[in-house]
Amino acid sequence: EFYVLGAHKTLQDYPTNLRGGEAQDYNVGIINREKETVTYLIRAFLGNAEVGSLGPLTLSDGVTWEGEINVTPAAAGDQQKLELRLYRNPVSEPYHTLYLFVDVRP
Repeated sequence: EFYVLGAHKTLQDYPTNLRGGEAQDYNVGIINREKETVTYLIRAFLGNAEVGSLGPLTLSDGVTWEGEINVTPAAAGDQQKLELRLYRNPVSEPYHTLYLFVDVRP
């Protein structure tokens, strides 16, 4: 499982108003239910630009991990799609992807 939590550690109230060049933390979680130890990597993108990364994180089967990924947008714009991509045993294709829409002010 791969998820993002809002300010109150719930599945709502995500930060959606960001400032260009300023870091914003997002609470993310991974639950390994793969019946084996897996190494994960999380990368954040706004458009084609990578704006944050976290890992590698190695989790045994059944382990839950929660932490923060730091996202620093560069370009201003409304309703930009923030993609949080989870990679398994880091490969070139994402294993899971989460989307949030954010407004970035200059």
